[in-house]
Order: sequence, then C-alpha cells, then structure tokens
Amino acid sequence: MAMTPHATREALTCFWRRNRETFVPLTSDEWDRYAGISPSVRGQLVKRGLVSASNAKFGRLTVYDITEAGRTMLGDVA
Repeated sequence: MAMTPHATREALTCFWRRNRETFVPLTSDEWDRYAGISPSVRGQLVKRGLVSASNAKFGRLTVYDITEAGRTMLGDVA
C-alpha cells in the first residue's frame, strides 16, 4: 500500500530535533517508538530515497538517516 503525503511527512519529522535545530539519525527501534514506523514503511521510504539505511548496525538495529530528498520533501521544519 502506498503511503499518503501526510503519513510520509509524519514519518520524516521524527528525524528533526527542535531543541538542537538539526536532523539526527534514528535506529529502527527509536523510529518505531516515536511514530510507530513499521519495517515495511521504513522499506518504502528507503526505496523512495527519502531515508538511507546504514549497512553498519548498532547492535541488532539498523540506523536510518534522512536524505537530502527527504529534507526537501519535508520542507522547512524550523
């Protein structure tokens, strides 16, 4: 099932840290905890080029980071 623009935006906002005014990487568990992002949704966002999945694992968790395309889609959060 395709993600709606609203759901995509909600998933991407998890990377923004207002107190630091920057984007931060998230592990799969953190992303799931913040917004209930399932493995299939993470896979869709990676396929669309909006986030990247690190080959280096943090324990058993994959580390995700928002890409330039994801930042552009999200727009100016600040």
